[in-house]
Amino acid sequence: MQGVGLILLLVQLITCIQCGQGAKTTGVVMWKTGTYGAIRTSPAFYKDTVIIGSDDGVLYGLSDMKGYKLWQYKAGGKIASGPTVIDGIVYIGTDTKYLYAIDAATGMMRWSWQAPDKIHSSPAAARGVVVFGCDDNYLYGFELRTGQRRWAFSTGGDVDSTPAIEKDIAYVGSADGHLYSVFALTGVQNWKVRLGDIVTSSPNFVNKVLYVGASLKDGGKVFAINPDNGDIHWFFRTAGWVTGKPAVENGAVFVGDHSNAIYCLYGDNGQQRWRFQTQGIIESSPIVDQGVVYVGSYDSTLYALDALTGELKWSFKSKGSIHSTPALAHDYMYFGSWDKYMYAVKPHTWRRESDEL
Repeated sequence: MQGVGLILLLVQLITCIQCGQGAKTTGVVMWKTGTYGAIRTSPAFYKDTVIIGSDDGVLYGLSDMKGYKLWQYKAGGKIASGPTVIDGIVYIGTDTKYLYAIDAATGMMRWSWQAPDKIHSSPAAARGVVVFGCDDNYLYGFELRTGQRRWAFSTGGDVDSTPAIEKDIAYVGSADGHLYSVFALTGVQNWKVRLGDIVTSSPNFVNKVLYVGASLKDGGKVFAINPDNGDIHWFFRTAGWVTGKPAVENGAVFVGDHSNAIYCLYGDNGQQRWRFQTQGIIESSPIVDQGVVYVGSYDSTLYALDALTGELKWSFKSKGSIHSTPALAHDYMYFGSWDKYMYAVKPHTWRRESDEL
């Protein structure tokens, strides 16, 4: 009995050490649901449903609290385009060259369109129009409800970037190295600016500034751009390609790159505040909540970093690369992995006196 008591005491001691200040604890898995393919896309939400696409060619509607399958739609090919929910309809593109409009409550198809090439860009909406890019070098605008094509805008390369739409203007990158400003209701170009060799990063429009990444032959850049005319406020040079969408919070810009690093930059001048090194490429876009930066890496890890200092607060290890951008809802962190699972993780909570950056 004394031996059992000693073991229990040791367990309690270890638990206390792990929960102590500064301990690198991990998130708690609330549920995980398996698919038959890698999950590259980021989740979307509709009421109590979390929606995710998989390389098995299926779009899944899962219970947000339990993870069981509410419905599924067989699209027939890899889904690398993130689902977007607009007025109860899920819009999604596939490697089989289709754009689908799916009822978010039932999983029933409303309409579809056969594209000339693969669709990796996630759709965005502007006043009755769904806007998305395609690997045929075009940006498209379609009627949300009917699926009728309204316009097509030609660029010089694949359009894998997800459009950012503000006041009926779509901002999107192209593999021709340009960032474009296009009127979302008509498809007419407003302006364009060359940023690098390839722009697959999705722009982020925050406080009248566009933040976007670009890829070069020998690294990458992060830009802050005037959305009115494409003038560059500043740029920051990174060691690797920048393919994810920058996050902006409290005057700071967070972005990952292909040199396995996550950067924090000052939003007013682009100077580096801190850098955190992972063990894998970062294509996941960071998100920021309550002073914590969450980002996935090809080293199979979801990281939670102090937004002020870059200190590792906790991490979660899956069994496959994490390309999916995490999403926070109902106090759960949702993300997919190349291990074919969709995860809902309860973040380890922590507090400090000030979250100001």
